[in-house]
Amino acid sequence: MFANPLGLLGLASLAAILGLHLYRRRRRPLVVSAVFLWDEVTNEAQGGRARQPLRRSLSLLAELFGALFLTLALAGPRWFGAETARHYVAVIDSSASLTARSAIDGTTARERAREAVTRSLREMPSDSRATLVLTGPEPIVLAGPFAFRDEALAELAKPWPIFGDHDPTAGLLLGAELAAGGAIDHVTDHVSKASATASATERIRWIAVGEPASNVGITAALRARTTDGDDEIRVVVRNASDRAATLRLTLAPADEPGTAVAEEALVLEPDETRGWTYRVRSTARVMVARIDPVGGPDGASLGAALDGFPIDDVAYLGPPPQKTLRLASRLEAGPSQGLGLGAAGSAERWAEIVIDATAVGSDESPHLVISADAIPTDPMAEALSSPWQLLVQGRAAEPSHLVGPFLLDASHGLLDGVSFDGVVWSMDESATIDPAASVLAYAGDTPLITEALLPGSARVWKLRIDPERSNLGRSADWPILLANAAEERRLALPGPDRTSLALGERFLWRGAPNEPLELVAPGGARRMIESTTSTDLITPRLDEPGLWELRRPRAGTGATAVLQTFGVSLLGAAESDLRDRSSVDPGPRNREDFGDALAQGGRTPWLESVLILLAAAMLGLDWWALRDRSGGGA
Repeated sequence: MFANPLGLLGLASLAAILGLHLYRRRRRPLVVSAVFLWDEVTNEAQGGRARQPLRRSLSLLAELFGALFLTLALAGPRWFGAETARHYVAVIDSSASLTARSAIDGTTARERAREAVTRSLREMPSDSRATLVLTGPEPIVLAGPFAFRDEALAELAKPWPIFGDHDPTAGLLLGAELAAGGAIDHVTDHVSKASATASATERIRWIAVGEPASNVGITAALRARTTDGDDEIRVVVRNASDRAATLRLTLAPADEPGTAVAEEALVLEPDETRGWTYRVRSTARVMVARIDPVGGPDGASLGAALDGFPIDDVAYLGPPPQKTLRLASRLEAGPSQGLGLGAAGSAERWAEIVIDATAVGSDESPHLVISADAIPTDPMAEALSSPWQLLVQGRAAEPSHLVGPFLLDASHGLLDGVSFDGVVWSMDESATIDPAASVLAYAGDTPLITEALLPGSARVWKLRIDPERSNLGRSADWPILLANAAEERRLALPGPDRTSLALGERFLWRGAPNEPLELVAPGGARRMIESTTSTDLITPRLDEPGLWELRRPRAGTGATAVLQTFGVSLLGAAESDLRDRSSVDPGPRNREDFGDALAQGGRTPWLESVLILLAAAMLGLDWWALRDRSGGGA
C-alpha cells in the first residue's frame, strides 16, 4: 500500500540509469611516455556512443538502489493491513464557564472536555496527527498543526488559558482551514439543537460537556475617581437561578482581606440583577469585592454548596490611574463667553465638568488648550506631554448659518454622544482647511470639525465656527464635546490606561520604560515583555483572574521591583448564567471522516525517513566508487 501511488513513477529512473550505463563510453587505461603520443587517441573517430555490454559495478548498484529508495519514499509505503493515519482536529472552548464544578461528581467541564478529546485521540491510529485549537478573542493553536498524537496529549494535559465570553467562530474557521476538508470536533459546555443540526453538513461534531447549574455572580464592577477626590466603586450582582439567594457582599483591600471597608447583607430574588455603589477614600491599594452565598433561614435560598463557580464571586479593582488633566484657555472675552467658559483666558468652568482636572495658565504646560489660533509646537518635546489643541475659528466677516441634520463620525471619541440637534452652526465657509486633516463632522459637503496630527502624536481639533453667533455654547452637546476632548487627551497621558480589567483584555501602559519588564500572573507564571513602540507597552491577553504585577528586574541582583499592580476579573452576565449549559455525547465517529494525515501535509513517517537515509547512503557509496576513475571500473 502506498499513500502517494503517483510517486511510483520514479521507477522510470531505473531504466534511465541502466541506459546510461549501457551506452557509456569506456576506455582502457593508456600509459604514454610523451604528451604528443595522445594525438592518436584524440584523433579517433567521434561517431557517437555505441551500445556496449553491461558491466556490473558498485557504482551501478548504488545508483539503482538509491533511485529505488527515493521512489519508495516519495510513494509513501505503508504496512499491509495498517490503518490510514488520520488528522484529528479539535476546537476546544476556552470560556471561563468550563471551570464550573459539577455538584454531582465534583469535576469541572474543562476536565471533562480534556477527557473527551483524550479519548478521541487514543481512538485514532497510532501514527495519526492532531491539531488542537483553543477558541478565544484570537484562536490559539494548542498543539500542532500536525502534531504527533503523544505530543498533542502532552499539550492537552497542561493548563489552558481562561477567557470570558467570546465568539468561537474564528476558532472554528481556523480549525476548518487546518482540517482541509476533514471533520472537526468542537468541544464546549453548551450547544443548541439548531447549532448541532446546522453543523452536521459542515463536518463539525459538537461535543457538549456542560451541566446546568444555579449561580450567583458579580457581572460588573467599576472603580472611578469622583470630582471630590474619593473613589466610587459600583458592583452589580446577578442571581442566575430559580431560587432566592441570601448573600454577603464585602469590600476590602487586597493586602488585608480581613479588614472590610464596606459590608452588606443582600437578598436577591430569582433572576434579579441589582447594583450597589460605595464611596471610599482614595487609596493606591487594590480593592477586592467579594460575594459569599449563604443559605437563608428558610433553607430555600441558594447555598454556598450549590455555587460551584467561584471565579465570578470576586472582582479585583485597581486604583484609578493618577492622571490629573491640566486645561487652559487662550480665548478672548467674546468667544469665551459665547462658549460659556466665562472670562477671557479662563478654563475654570471647563475644569468643573471634567473629573480629575485643573485649570492652569496657557504658559503652565497644559495638556489641552482651547484657543482661536494654533499654538506652535516643539517637535523635540516628549510625545506624550505635548499640548493638544481645541481650536475655534473666531468671528466671521460674512458668516453662513447652517442647521442640521449634521453628518458626524460617531466612532470618534470626540463626538461620542454628540448629535448637535437644534444647533445653528455659524461659520466662514471661505476659511482654508488643512489638506492633511481628516474631517469628523459635515453639514452637507461643508466640513465643520477637522482633526490633524502634529509631530509627537499631538492632535489639533478645529471647529470652523463663529462662537459668538452660533448657539453651540448654549446647547446640551457642548459640555459633552468638552468632556470628550478632555478624556481623549487623558487616555494619551503617561501611565496605565486602566488598572481594573476584564478577563481576556490587554494591559496598556503609555510611556512605559523602554526596557524588558517582567509580567507576573496571579498563579506565579512569569514572562518577559517589552514595549511594542517607543512609548507604549501592551501585554498579551490576560488569561487568569486575580492580581497581576509588572516588575522591573534589578541589574546584577536577580531581584525585581514592582512597578504596577492591576486586577483582572471575570465580568459579564453571559458566562455567569450556567442554566443553559448542556451535555451532548454524539458517540463514536467514523475515523474516515477525518482527513488523511499524510495527504494533508503531515510529517514523514519513520519508514519514509529510513528510506531517505538509505538513499543518501547509496549516493555516498556511489561517490566513493567513482572517486578514483582510474580504478572505478565504470
